[in-house]
Amino acid sequence: MIDRNSFEPLYFQVKRDIQEKILRGEIKIGDKLMSESEMIRYYNVGRVTIRNALSDLVRSGCLRKEQGLGTFCVAFPRMEERKNIDVFLNTGDRNFTPYFLAGISRVLDANDCNLILHDTLDDMATIAKLLEQAMERGTDGIILQPYTGTDALLPECTRALCLCRERKIPLVTIDGKFKDIDTACFLNDDEGGCRKATEYLIRMGHKNILGLFRNRYRDSKFRAMGYSCAMEQSGLTVHLLDADQTERAAWVEYIRAEGITAIVCYNDYLAAKCYHCFHENGIRPGMDVSVIGFDDTEVSRTALPRISTVTHPKDIMGQQAAQYILDRIAGTEAASEQYVFPADLICRDSVRNISAL
Repeated sequence: MIDRNSFEPLYFQVKRDIQEKILRGEIKIGDKLMSESEMIRYYNVGRVTIRNALSDLVRSGCLRKEQGLGTFCVAFPRMEERKNIDVFLNTGDRNFTPYFLAGISRVLDANDCNLILHDTLDDMATIAKLLEQAMERGTDGIILQPYTGTDALLPECTRALCLCRERKIPLVTIDGKFKDIDTACFLNDDEGGCRKATEYLIRMGHKNILGLFRNRYRDSKFRAMGYSCAMEQSGLTVHLLDADQTERAAWVEYIRAEGITAIVCYNDYLAAKCYHCFHENGIRPGMDVSVIGFDDTEVSRTALPRISTVTHPKDIMGQQAAQYILDRIAGTEAASEQYVFPADLICRDSVRNISAL
């Protein structure tokens, strides 16, 4: 009934369960529904969750609240009138997917649309297969998180995307775009964000700055470009390591050999790995070596010292991507087909000012 491991909001699951009970005849027109207290016990959720579900059903005309009497079923849910929006995300990514989905769900639910979630497994062949299935079944719009790697598109993926365009199905990609094919997209400024992080370290007096990235990811390539650009413009030596091709012991060896005083990391989790590596080798993070991450994930706020990082508008990106799709379905022209969110620096405790030393 209620799946607490699902990415769907609890109130939406309660709402859908009530709709399905009406359609199956378990709740008939004119029937009085359980009280809020009974629903809280039945669904094992909070009062706010129940009230949000009931409020949506009242607004849609399916239920009616009568003061002092309770909530009554007055009409069948208008399930057939809802638009079907297919959302393709890598659900294994717990750092981004819940935020993307929260923003998307908020907009689609407010506009009485069905959200159909697909797990891409971050795999191009899977994306192609799921796209074809969605088009075969019928879809009103698609929100798609692209494959995160740097490989060229598989032919079957290209065919599926082109078929989507031929059928004039609105499609937008979120947090990236496909290589060699144009789609509307919402992107974070990965290159600009890493450039800001590197420039901040330089202002703090750091000259020997290591860029620690993961070259197999598309966004890592852009972040490494931002780091390199800032270093070259300041006349400093570029120090780059691929975290997937080097052992942690090699990081320490490189830091000591090159006199590295600061590291710009691909993301917050790589920054946290640096912390573990430092602790094992008697290096004090934030004191002996400063560290900056990226994405403003939970680990950046809970690590000690707290990790300075670069923002990523995960929730807002999902929200605006969903609104883009609804606008295209409504026939509204887009002001732009590419939306880039500026990335801002969040200064915490992991960077030491050595400019006066």
